[in-house]
Amino acid sequence: MEIEPSNAQAKAGLESVNRAVKAEAEADGMRGDPMGGLGNIFNDPQLIQKLASNPKTASLLADREFMAKLQQMKSNPQMMGAALQDPWVYSWA
Repeated sequence: MEIEPSNAQAKAGLESVNRAVKAEAEADGMRGDPMGGLGNIFNDPQLIQKLASNPKTASLLADREFMAKLQQMKSNPQMMGAALQDPWVYSWA
């Protein structure tokens, strides 16, 4: 979009991705901007259960470093921004 903002195919693709992100967030119970309430993820009493039931995240629960970072973000959601810039966090995905 930065290179060719008038590209109709790129616009349609971006809109499709945005709809998919919104639909997935709503399926998980989020309303509004899916990124707007990211810090509130820790208010979910079923967070650990959801992580355990997801094949992509289940093994992370045995990782002490992951659990320590999770606890840090839970106690201080403002550090979420710094955590999202940490390349190690992306290795979880």
